[in-house]
Amino acid sequence: MNLSVRVADRLSGQPVLFRDASAKLAEQLQMAIDLSKWFNKLAFAVGAAEINLEELRKSLQTTTHRTVSIWINQARLEMLILFGTTER
Repeated sequence: MNLSVRVADRLSGQPVLFRDASAKLAEQLQMAIDLSKWFNKLAFAVGAAEINLEELRKSLQTTTHRTVSIWINQARLEMLILFGTTER
């Protein structure tokens, strides 16, 4: 699977605002994949637990959704404070 597709999947299919941000996220995702593979080889060699990126992503998903929800609510509040409401 193409890295940019993986990045878009992680963002619920929403396009990234800036193309360079998409490229940077893809680069960081590839780095995490590479590092986890290297770590897992070492972990296997010494009998330690390996990293499963999919399980890790799923475990962080709830926290991520909650954080994004808080950011959205804060942005809405700031917008209402700044511009008021359409009801007058």
